[in-house]
Amino acid sequence: MNGGNQQDRVSAVFVWHGFPPYAARLVGALAKTGIVDLHVVASRPPFPVKQIENAARAPITWLDPAKQTPHLNQIVPNDPQLVFSSGWAFAYCNELAQSARNKGASVFAMVDNRRRYNTRQFFGCIRFRTGLRHRFDGFLVPGKSATSLLEFFGVSREKIWQGLYGADPSIFACDVPLSARCKRIVFVGQMVERKGVDVLLRAFTSSGIVKAGWSLTMIGRGPLESQAQATSGVTHYPLLASEEIATHLHEAQVFAFPSRDDNWGVALHEAALAGCDLVTTNAVGAAADIMPAAVGSRAGSIISPGSISSLTDAFRHIANADPLAMQSAASRSQHAAQSFGPARFKGAVLSILNSLGLRNAEK
Repeated sequence: MNGGNQQDRVSAVFVWHGFPPYAARLVGALAKTGIVDLHVVASRPPFPVKQIENAARAPITWLDPAKQTPHLNQIVPNDPQLVFSSGWAFAYCNELAQSARNKGASVFAMVDNRRRYNTRQFFGCIRFRTGLRHRFDGFLVPGKSATSLLEFFGVSREKIWQGLYGADPSIFACDVPLSARCKRIVFVGQMVERKGVDVLLRAFTSSGIVKAGWSLTMIGRGPLESQAQATSGVTHYPLLASEEIATHLHEAQVFAFPSRDDNWGVALHEAALAGCDLVTTNAVGAAADIMPAAVGSRAGSIISPGSISSLTDAFRHIANADPLAMQSAASRSQHAAQSFGPARFKGAVLSILNSLGLRNAEK
């Protein structure tokens, strides 16, 4: 799409804490429209940045949050009309967003926090309603859970847009049926207790499904790597490129994501696009968006976080499950996953432009 010459384009800055590869592909889809003159200001993620810079299709300024934050006009040549900023928890993001707002820019917070129904969010609601809410003109969130939280915080639905997160279907989508795949379970994420790695390893061992030919592939870095490497039936890989992760998902029947706490969980979306049968917890925000039809089904399971017995039972059920039931659950999640990704992100931002009257942008 041709968005016109440089003077006609809307100027926008994304201030993104830890700009990961999937986020670069989201921004790249927006940049490709030609409608928005983009600049990304970000802290470095734990990934090689060259591929990220290529995917974003926009200039990126890498900042060190531990150092003094420069003025925004020292980073971008012109004052932006619109700024998207990573929530309100990072000082440098707040400083850059506020400096742009002082010069007339509209500021939208990118909020991924899921609704947790705890005391901290109760008091956070008070703080938000009495101060933070007025710093922002609107909010860009991943999906249902973050929307629920912001509504609890007093934000009207008209100021909330969904589509902040999502994997790229051109990389992860797969139409190979489960019956043609290996008896393999895959996990992707940090090798830490918060991700439920300890629960996953113990449940996999106690389930006994290795005897039935099942294996577990784990991809990620963290202190529990050595425990994974010492577990029978487990193959561990450190950080892999997205295309390599996709290959592992395309070969596997099941994706397990027993996280104790995940705001959304892009890895779950990647696996859903790949057509895997999913086992996850109700502490993963994306479950509400990707697995609504699978709740209560033991093929496509949502379990309680931290429960070794529940995950053990889920694995044993999978090892003896009706292939048609597994495929049905995987297909439902795969269909729901089509609603998220670069196209949804691009559409959300263009809708925001329309709502602000900055441009009659096409979706």
